[in-house]
Amino acid sequence: MQVVRLALNRGPLCRRSDRVEATALLTAILLSLAAIPLSALAGTAMGERARTVAVEQSTDRRATLATLLEDPEITSLLPGQAASATVTWTTPTGVEHQAAIEVPPTARLGDEVNVWTSSRGNLATPPLTSAQVEARAAAAAVGAQLAAMVLMWIAFVGVRRGINRRRYQAWDKEWASISPVLGT
Repeated sequence: MQVVRLALNRGPLCRRSDRVEATALLTAILLSLAAIPLSALAGTAMGERARTVAVEQSTDRRATLATLLEDPEITSLLPGQAASATVTWTTPTGVEHQAAIEVPPTARLGDEVNVWTSSRGNLATPPLTSAQVEARAAAAAVGAQLAAMVLMWIAFVGVRRGINRRRYQAWDKEWASISPVLGT
């Protein structure tokens, strides 16, 4: 509320630059608040797009059992180690595929692991889950709002720098005019 009072203040001690600065800050705040519905709209649009992708992926992809053709090779020495091995799987049409994938480090030659494949039998990522869809929507909404707020802050800082530059110039001019009088 103090910003609003300062922006509207017409008292003799309130400089024009103070009112301009307060108005710029108030405008930045109001525009940031006005961006909330637009950010929600961006989140909704991203959510719809992600839901469409999830539906497409779930109709195109399937979980398939693949058989390890070798013992896994440990690829990380960190806890929860990752391992890779060559696996083979057969598509519903009878075509056999092979690829090196990440497998549990406890897997052994001949074990079966789940892989996701496309309708053509190629390796694919799992379809998006509903949690991933919602996370993408939320990230889009939050990202859009943060971008709006950052842009408003940058604009305000730019206005404030210009105002301060003018203030310093005015103070220099005033000091120059009273300096001879004071003998400094």
